[in-house]
Amino acid sequence: MPDNQHYDLFKELIYLYSAHRKYNFHRFSELGLTTGQPKVLSILYDNEGFVQKDLAARCMVEPATMTSLLARMERDGLIFRKAHNGQNGKRVQSVFLTEKGRQMAKTVREITGDSDMVALSELSDEEQEQFLTYMHKIRVSLEKKLETEETERRKRIWQQVAGTIVSLLMCFILTGTLCGCTKKWDSKDTAAYMAEDTDSPDADEDDSSGKVKQDDPGSGTSAASRDTGDKMPLEDDKEDDKEEEIMKLTPSYKKYDWSNPIFSQHFGADPYAMEYDGRLYIYMTADAFEKSADGKIKENSYGQIRSIYVVSTDDMINFTDHGEIKVAGGSGAAKWAHNSWAPAACWKEIDGEPKFFLYFADNGGGIGVLTADSPVGPFTDPLGEALISRKTPNCANVTWLFDPAVLVDDDGTGYLYFGGGVPEGKVQEPGTGRAVKLGKDMISLDGEPVVLDVPYLFEDSGIHKYKGRYYYTYCTNWSVDEAGTAKYGIHSGEIAMMESKSPLGPFEFKEVILKNPGTTFGLYGNNHHCVFSFLGEWYITYHARTLEKAMLIEKGYRSTHIDKVTIDSNGSIGNIKMTHKSRPQLKYVNPFETHPAVFGTIIAGGEIRPVDESAKKCGSGDMYLGAVDKGDFIEIQGVDFTGYNEEDAAGRAFSIEAAPGVEGAHFAFCLDDPENEPFCVIETDKGAEVKGGAFPEFKVYTGDILTEPEGVHDLFIVCTKGQENSLKGWTMQ
Repeated sequence: MPDNQHYDLFKELIYLYSAHRKYNFHRFSELGLTTGQPKVLSILYDNEGFVQKDLAARCMVEPATMTSLLARMERDGLIFRKAHNGQNGKRVQSVFLTEKGRQMAKTVREITGDSDMVALSELSDEEQEQFLTYMHKIRVSLEKKLETEETERRKRIWQQVAGTIVSLLMCFILTGTLCGCTKKWDSKDTAAYMAEDTDSPDADEDDSSGKVKQDDPGSGTSAASRDTGDKMPLEDDKEDDKEEEIMKLTPSYKKYDWSNPIFSQHFGADPYAMEYDGRLYIYMTADAFEKSADGKIKENSYGQIRSIYVVSTDDMINFTDHGEIKVAGGSGAAKWAHNSWAPAACWKEIDGEPKFFLYFADNGGGIGVLTADSPVGPFTDPLGEALISRKTPNCANVTWLFDPAVLVDDDGTGYLYFGGGVPEGKVQEPGTGRAVKLGKDMISLDGEPVVLDVPYLFEDSGIHKYKGRYYYTYCTNWSVDEAGTAKYGIHSGEIAMMESKSPLGPFEFKEVILKNPGTTFGLYGNNHHCVFSFLGEWYITYHARTLEKAMLIEKGYRSTHIDKVTIDSNGSIGNIKMTHKSRPQLKYVNPFETHPAVFGTIIAGGEIRPVDESAKKCGSGDMYLGAVDKGDFIEIQGVDFTGYNEEDAAGRAFSIEAAPGVEGAHFAFCLDDPENEPFCVIETDKGAEVKGGAFPEFKVYTGDILTEPEGVHDLFIVCTKGQENSLKGWTMQ
């Protein structure tokens, strides 16, 4: 064939590819798909469970590129990955479509099918068949040539390896050492070759895994950074130069535009809400990984939980982490208690000063109370024993003395609600709910607990007051029968509501308000909630197994959600819709104020650590973000840069308070996505290694703003260099 015909073939193939791609591109863009995603979706549509490395080869992209591509698709809910042992015993990651991804893949197929019809519309059936036959032959010819060249390339590499081995052996034989060998073999060449050479008996399958950090239960390490056993794959472990240049973000297990779960740095169960001085405080059972002797994550038994997480917010989207209150056991405030479950909190003015009360369950055997002068502690134990125990009148026969709820009425009187469990033969009327009036000091009882007649009670007392009436809410048991459904409209594991004119009842059944979170998020489990108001608006907080589901664990570790509630004039709530992102942000974040590093909606990586000895001793208070490594990041939603303008540009800068690791650190400030071009980068000097539990010495570092942010954006602070850095706070100057 003449040379110009060779050129024409090349040119026509390029034009054909370009025209076909442009025809489909805007259609894929309308679906929110980016480059490479349609191809992956199309391949997975017919090949579920593709090994990640093989998928990269099929798409003809580098493994690192495929890792980044899949990470974004995972965040968008199109795919999920599972780790398992490959044929050679190595850990591999297989890729699967979610239901959303399968529907998207079907749409992609329809779009590409339409474009094929348009492309071939001017050809007869016979011409179409001939065209496809010729295209197939062209592809086969090119693939054969590529295969031949690849075989020759591998042969040359094996010859180099063999030559190196011979040189090393001769050097060792002659000198007794390897130092005389002048021929060097670059380890990165070996790694790159072994990664590609699937025919070699020593070749590894894809061994990619997410950036995770191991921790002990209750250590405060990010849930997104913890060892998941079967690690969530978000990066490729190959160590060639090209992959080293690509920063790999720490997985957050939460989409950037989600408001639920309310944070990502750790779990949090049995949430309870308290409003104080314009802020909302959420107290939670401190779920944390339990591990076997060989380090594998076990089913959550709740038996190791001895602390309570506390976070706060004033915008209902971004939360400040105040650490974990040390409650039970030798290091806790209540040393007599074995566990600290299902907290309930309130505050009351006593002797002209606000006093804070934290009630908790000691497993299923009693209710304790701690007090403090601040919502975040330090908390102390004023009694040295349980407030409610089996010695308490009318409580000896309560199956589970746990799950407290507290109400401070308009006149300052306190009431406590608790109990649960289903005695044998009493599914319909367990009789294990209790309510009691508290003394003026909130740490004593004013009278005996009364029995609450609650149908199909299981656990999880809740209480709220609306327009002068009292509403008791609870979780139904797991044995709701047809009679219960017919009479009350309830099913197992749901939140039901009762109504009364008195805080101590009797209560009359009203309605179901929250189905089991498994109906929405896919994993069923115990249902725990709190209905509350904040700044005049009503909400419900509850837990779901969303983070652990994203981590592919499914061992009963729970995360806190909050959703909006609408209450009508007669107190009815109806069925509350559980969501990932329907809760509105009450106000935007002001970047010109100083914010702690442990503030935001996502903290991916790092560890929540106390800033001083007081916080370290009690577990809660002011915190900083420690152990920040390259790829870790923070997201703050809804930051308002309206006050920034070009006239002020020369004087504007971001500053951080940080203690860098020994390598030094770079922190990039990005808008709307952590992989977007940063508008500010702050570089630190090299720091000193912190040893022996000492606190970091923080310094202020500043960085000029490179491009002017305008309007409201989500702000991402990304560590792009360094290991073991510490970050205390940030502000825009």
